[in-house]
Amino acid sequence: MRLWIAAWLAAAAISVAHTEDYELDAPVVTARLYSNEAELVREARVTVKHGAHRLIVSPLLGDNIADVSLSIEGARLTGQGMRPLPAPDTSDPLLKQADAAEQALTITRQTIEDNRDMSRALIQRLQNQNSTVDNVQRQLDALARVREKLLSTEREQQDELKKLQEQLAWQNKGRDSRQYAGIFDIYSDRSGEVTLTLREHTKKAYWQPYSEFSLNSDSGTLDIRAYAQVVQQSGLDWQNSDIALSFAPPDYREQPALQSTTVAIADRTVTSIIGDNAPFSANTALLNKGGLPAKAAKSGTNDKAATDDVSISGVDFAVKIPGKHSLASSRDRYQLTYWQNRSHTKLYSAAYAWVTSKALLVAEWQQPDGHGFYPGNASFFRDGNRIGNQRLDRPMNANSRQIMSFGEDPHIDVAYSVPPGHVGNGLILRDRLERRQTVTLTNHGKSARNVRLYARLPLSTQPDVSVEAKFSPKPDAENVDNVKGIVLWEKNLAHGDSLRVENGYDIHYPEGKKLIGIE
Repeated sequence: MRLWIAAWLAAAAISVAHTEDYELDAPVVTARLYSNEAELVREARVTVKHGAHRLIVSPLLGDNIADVSLSIEGARLTGQGMRPLPAPDTSDPLLKQADAAEQALTITRQTIEDNRDMSRALIQRLQNQNSTVDNVQRQLDALARVREKLLSTEREQQDELKKLQEQLAWQNKGRDSRQYAGIFDIYSDRSGEVTLTLREHTKKAYWQPYSEFSLNSDSGTLDIRAYAQVVQQSGLDWQNSDIALSFAPPDYREQPALQSTTVAIADRTVTSIIGDNAPFSANTALLNKGGLPAKAAKSGTNDKAATDDVSISGVDFAVKIPGKHSLASSRDRYQLTYWQNRSHTKLYSAAYAWVTSKALLVAEWQQPDGHGFYPGNASFFRDGNRIGNQRLDRPMNANSRQIMSFGEDPHIDVAYSVPPGHVGNGLILRDRLERRQTVTLTNHGKSARNVRLYARLPLSTQPDVSVEAKFSPKPDAENVDNVKGIVLWEKNLAHGDSLRVENGYDIHYPEGKKLIGIE
């Protein structure tokens, strides 16, 4: 028995003797970016001997070891913890500059206060008639000139100190002054390589979508580039890292409480407002209010944007940006391309009879299958010229029809005219309203152009109110895009050709009544 205990103690002594500490650099291998934070995956590899060892990783991004998700290959974890890192080096030249600037500012402020005290003393002397007015005034003027210079110096010193303090903060990569190292105790049953993987979250790194739409009006081609504007202030430099963009926040959600529900007859006032023939039910309205797109709510499916490098899990999906990326932790904002495509569009010039403005150059295309597009800020270019910025609030789903304006078409002239007496709402008679409008579209460009004129016919909701269309020529399409009352004329115009449309309608109603809803 004693012999066995002695052997065990000897083995334990050997094991302890082999215990080593390893200071490891755990670079970021993968960064998954959300709209409000990032998940960073860090990895370290080390070759160890059989026995117990301590792995030290610094710095960690937080101050709680529970916030670190850890996995180990090649050994087993026997303990983990944290320890504070040494305070910043006070010999840092930048820190010394900041201290000197702060001291200089303190001296200047004290000098300003002394100047004010001297001015008060002179004024007191004047009140006590211990000196002539002229002499005191000369001294007060001199002190005032000195004070103005001191105040200017104070402002300059404040700006300089603020700049140095900002440089110090960013020199520390935006981290708090208190940093910690992770301590991980492991035991390896054999000699070999051990892989340590850390998952940490930070609010100091995130991404925002940005896109550019560039149209060539001669060829009809549209170049679309989708970018990720990345803020990287995590405190860790990313070197040759994989970056993925997530399109849903990693919000934690508790399970809902188990509660009973009730049902009752709807209030008749509410029912009368909604109506039996309403375009959607109250339940559908609530569903859409909850954030689901109307299209998805009606079909019961979620349209998901996708790329070749998209991983989908529930309503969350991520796009991996091709290649490896090195992003230093800094104030810089990085812009990375995560998708680009060239589409061939159908171009036409569109005028709208109820707007009475210039025609718009409109591009229509089919979004490629397998490629979706996330909403965000966008810039628009036409023939190499920037024409404006806009925020796109809707996603472009894969394999969907897209229509987008690229500003006014300078080659199409739009002329509007009305007959005499048809001003404002039109010609108002005792039992009807007559509205007439002539719209003429003329192509002044060198090449032919497809033009479209949209107009709308009022819809009656009451049996004693009727609407009679007065169109000439007859529209080429009615209820365009399944929108009731929208009509369309379409024509290809060569150089110098025109499209002339008489757009109008009569609204008949009981004599003595007043119409509402007329534009």
